[in-house]
Amino acid sequence: MRSSVVAVLVGLVSCTPMTNPDPPITTPPQAFLVVAESNVIGTSIQGTTSTSGCAKVTQVRILANDSFLMDARWTTNPTPFEIPASALTNFYGSGIAASITLTAQVACDDGRTNKSQPTGVTFFPVDTVTSATGGAQTLPDAFIAEGGVGGTPTTFIGCIGGQTGTQLARVDTGGGIVQANNALPLPGGCTVNADISDRAQATGTRWLMEKGVGVFAFDRSLAVTASYVGNVQEIGVASDGNAVVMVDTSTKPKVLRLRPNPASGASPIVWTAEFDLGIANAKPLVDPGSHAVFISYFNYDQGSSVGEVILHRINYDDGLMVTGPSGLLIWSQTFPMLEDPVKPLGTFSRDGALLYLPLIAKSTQGDVSTVVYACSTSSSGCMGISRAWTSVPLPGEMQLTLAFNSGNSLAVVGGHQVQFLSASTGNIISNNMAPTRPEGSLVVTGLQPGFSSDFYVLHAPVRNGVVGYPTEIVGLDSPQNGELWRMTYGTGESPSGAMWIAVDEAGGVWLRVGLDLVKPLKNSEYRSVRGVTP
Repeated sequence: MRSSVVAVLVGLVSCTPMTNPDPPITTPPQAFLVVAESNVIGTSIQGTTSTSGCAKVTQVRILANDSFLMDARWTTNPTPFEIPASALTNFYGSGIAASITLTAQVACDDGRTNKSQPTGVTFFPVDTVTSATGGAQTLPDAFIAEGGVGGTPTTFIGCIGGQTGTQLARVDTGGGIVQANNALPLPGGCTVNADISDRAQATGTRWLMEKGVGVFAFDRSLAVTASYVGNVQEIGVASDGNAVVMVDTSTKPKVLRLRPNPASGASPIVWTAEFDLGIANAKPLVDPGSHAVFISYFNYDQGSSVGEVILHRINYDDGLMVTGPSGLLIWSQTFPMLEDPVKPLGTFSRDGALLYLPLIAKSTQGDVSTVVYACSTSSSGCMGISRAWTSVPLPGEMQLTLAFNSGNSLAVVGGHQVQFLSASTGNIISNNMAPTRPEGSLVVTGLQPGFSSDFYVLHAPVRNGVVGYPTEIVGLDSPQNGELWRMTYGTGESPSGAMWIAVDEAGGVWLRVGLDLVKPLKNSEYRSVRGVTP
């Protein structure tokens, strides 16, 4: 009986057709990649990779824009990785910073692999990043840089909050306060809006101006050596360290010459000159060769709708007016009724021979443009031989001019653009004739001339009509070369979420990026990586 049953089963088996079984279902491992920051301004990109579903990980590859970049040695789960700036040089083709998409590819010991979701990173390479201890801010909200020549250490001077109020402080590259002075002579001390002059070699002093409040001179130890409290509007510093300040009063505007180191108990005022009505529209300039002070005022008579630029030349030694009390009428324009005039903010050439004025015009179609005049300061009218050159019309409203590059170049500045001209011819020298513009809705909020032809423009957001702190900086090694780099950081709602820039006495560039001190690479290094600006 048992054998027949076996025979039947065998027969049944032999009659059943053979089939291939389904392969086992394998689940791929899960891979993850996390970066410490998505907007990296530093020397490397740091992050971690992790996985699940692997008994043992045999390989982790970091891919950039879906191409192999480097191997990450697996140690723990998660395991850290660091991508040095040297590994990212191929990604700067469209400019600095580089926009990169990173993924991690993980392989298990049983042959299964998988990729993480892509993670976007913007990387801006710099030389060094220094963070202060305890999460403090390394540098003041706004600052100037001093030193750097002959290997001398660079320090930074700015206004900071102290235990007893605002103080002037010197900070080193580690964020430590080297010197401080909280006994400042101005009401309210000093602020982020303070204008600090270059250091005069003859006296070793600088001047600090709080517009509308006053000025004071201070020495290398930050000790105040002279001060003046009043509605100061502009300041110019002569090579001997004396300051020429333009002051608005309830009666007539006036100009004062202030010495930085008066005798004990003596007034710093050397002389005072008074003028007819007007508001300052250029920084005063002292020409050491002719001992002349050049100043410019803008007058607007609402009754006649006429705007005028009046130039005065003063003897630097005694304060007597060379051009007489009425000065020279450099420019005059009639504005349509009910239309507010725009005060042109000019700048003098290094010897005071020319005043560069941006003059705004509106066509019958309502198109606004700006033409820059190079007006002689020795004759009135700015016509014929009294005008050295006239620029081509620049589209848009440009309100400010600033000379740099030893006076050879001129930046013409509007709210949404900066155009560059030759100071000798008025020709546009910007790369491809194109101005430098902020990204998106940002506006131009600051300018920093460099050591020679380099130039830096700061941009900030506007919220509810209020301009915030700078969140974007554009660097140019030369206007002719065009934009070299563009750095972005923060929201601009506070200094800790924004940036600042200064150039030391050796031409070194220094940045405060959020809380950190950042030393960029040299512009020549950025140019060698980027190549010619398109």
